[in-house]
Amino acid sequence: MPTQEKTSSLKPPFERYAYLFEAHMALKEFRFQTALKKCLMAYRLNPDCFYDISYLFYKSYILHKQSDTLSSLAEFYLACDKESLAIDELEDVFDQDPQSEALYRLLSSMYTKGLELPRVLKLCEKALNLQIYHQSIVDVLSVHYVKTHAYLKNIQLYKTLIQLKPKQAHFYLTLAELHLRNQDPKALLHCLRQLYQNDKSRHADIMKVLQRVLDHYPSKHDARLFLIEISLNHIHPTIAEQHSLLLLDKAGDQHLENQDPISRILLELLKPACNTYPDNAYLLYYTARAYFLEKEYEACIQQLKKSHQLNRLKPDLILTLLDQLLNQAPQHLSAYLLKLDILEEQTQFDDLYVLLNKLLKHHPDLAKEIEKRLLKYAKLNPEDHLIIQESLARS
Repeated sequence: MPTQEKTSSLKPPFERYAYLFEAHMALKEFRFQTALKKCLMAYRLNPDCFYDISYLFYKSYILHKQSDTLSSLAEFYLACDKESLAIDELEDVFDQDPQSEALYRLLSSMYTKGLELPRVLKLCEKALNLQIYHQSIVDVLSVHYVKTHAYLKNIQLYKTLIQLKPKQAHFYLTLAELHLRNQDPKALLHCLRQLYQNDKSRHADIMKVLQRVLDHYPSKHDARLFLIEISLNHIHPTIAEQHSLLLLDKAGDQHLENQDPISRILLELLKPACNTYPDNAYLLYYTARAYFLEKEYEACIQQLKKSHQLNRLKPDLILTLLDQLLNQAPQHLSAYLLKLDILEEQTQFDDLYVLLNKLLKHHPDLAKEIEKRLLKYAKLNPEDHLIIQESLARS
């Protein structure tokens, strides 16, 4: 004999009454979700019991004064597409229990679905005025403020949240994003520095935001310095190289808003990095450039020597910086000696003779040493004997 699908032995309206009775018992035991489920089952069997269900919840609320009773009724109304009645109940819940979890969960749901928006937002802002910072309220108002470009309200909201929970990294990152939208890079940097001070493990997130800042504000040099600092602290030397070069090329001789020289701040970042990355020729070279801008010429030359010894840089880079140094300090012997060594390695004899004559002019006491060098070059490059003889005559 074929099996038959099992069905309830109760027939409408008896089945509907059974569901309502089960809902009544669940409300007595404060099992609100069970009561809601049974009421919805009864309503789907017969929508005419809508007012019976409302009465059931109201009676329970009068007897027990549980705000979750009204929240469950509001949820029932939402399921029945009675949004106006639902928000009526939620307003009553707010008056009775403004800390209700269910209240803010339902308000968030209504906002997401675009239901009764003015009244939903009014309740959320009333909660905020009472200093209730439930996550659902924050989510609703934050999204609403962004949509309406009310960035200052949103900024104030997240500043307050940071004061309450200063260890929550995502609050800082959201606030930084809001400052960027509000075109306030100075406040953004302050926010990111606070986050970095509190939680250095979020350095990757901070670096991403800083890169976006520089995309919008390429002349925001303090942001670039901060990015270099984090890159060096967390083993990203390539990023530090890239931004050090940009800074030196475009703003090395400029000052920040607080009048600190950019080259000096960069130098303070790069000096310890040279110990951390002693084989990074570019960081050594950029450090030399920063020393040059600070007129610390001997330190500049020492960094250039280290960089040159690694044999990873184009000699022209070092020679150009040495030329700039000698233009400003034409008697600096160490610069001449390093340039002579590099030119000799590159067998650039014409430049060597010019440099030796210049060295003789500023250091006539080195005539014998210069003569030895010229004789050495005569053996290496006999084709230039006339130039060498003329140089020897001068020495």
